[in-house]
Amino acid sequence: INKLCKMEDTEEKENTEEISCLSVKEIKKLARPEFRNNPDKFYPVDTLTKLGFSRNECPKCHNFYWRATETRDTCGDSNCAGSYSFINNGFLKDGKQMTYADAWKGFERSFTSSRIPCTSIPRYPIVARWRNDVDFTAAGIYCFQPYCVTGEL
Repeated sequence: INKLCKMEDTEEKENTEEISCLSVKEIKKLARPEFRNNPDKFYPVDTLTKLGFSRNECPKCHNFYWRATETRDTCGDSNCAGSYSFINNGFLKDGKQMTYADAWKGFERSFTSSRIPCTSIPRYPIVARWRNDVDFTAAGIYCFQPYCVTGEL
């Protein structure tokens, strides 16, 4: 991202220089080798090792990850594993099985029972019936727009 310093005075505008900033991807590209080569500096390696985790490189994406079991051979990302591994399978040490609905309910509970609780609302229709220029409800605001405009919320 390039930004131009803005100055009010015309004389100062002549001395304005262009400042070049790195993008997030460029920063990550610079930082990853440091994290890869010096895990002790950035991660609690001793603690993770004591807890039974080992550091491994994913054969598909070549990113490093921590695993607690020798049976896992990839980092677990859905692109590397081929799917979400926790759906209809056990996870963690207790091996509790989880359906898609269970996963959603657990995710929902993380919001409704947190330090700053949120209110869960029932499923909402995806068609914005009050707008003829929108085919589907955009994430978030369109569902509540009629109520916000009228002052109900």
